[in-house]
Amino acid sequence: MQGFILPATERDMLLWTRWRYRPQDEDGIWDWWEIFLECKTSRGRYECYAAIAQHELQGLMQLDLKPRRVGSGKGIVVDYLATNPGNRASDKGLKHVGIGLLALAVVLSLERGKEGRIRLESLPGAEGF
Repeated sequence: MQGFILPATERDMLLWTRWRYRPQDEDGIWDWWEIFLECKTSRGRYECYAAIAQHELQGLMQLDLKPRRVGSGKGIVVDYLATNPGNRASDKGLKHVGIGLLALAVVLSLERGKEGRIRLESLPGAEGF
C-alpha cells in the first residue's frame, strides 16, 4: 500500500474531524485544529505532519524543533503522535503508521544535526512497538 507523510494542511485537519474515537482512546481529547494552528504561528519552532494512505488521514504528529536534552545529547521532541482510531483494532486497519511518523522524526533530527535523537513520552495506554 502506498502512502505518504507531508506537512499537515487545513485539508488534513478536515479529514481529522472524521476520526471516531473510542471511549478508551486517551488522545481523543486532543484538539488537532489547535495543535495545527500552534504549528502555523510558531515561527518554525513546531511542525505538524500528516500520514495519508487510501485517501484518508492515517496519522498526525507534532514536533518541537527546539533542541532538548535527550540521553547524552540534544534532540527534537515528539509532542503529539496519533493514529487514526480506525487503525487501532488488532484485526483491522493499517498498521505501523506511528512507526512511519517516528521514522520521519528521526530523519528530521539527523538533518538538524541531532544525530537522530528524539524524545517521546507515550500515553499510559499507548500501544507498544
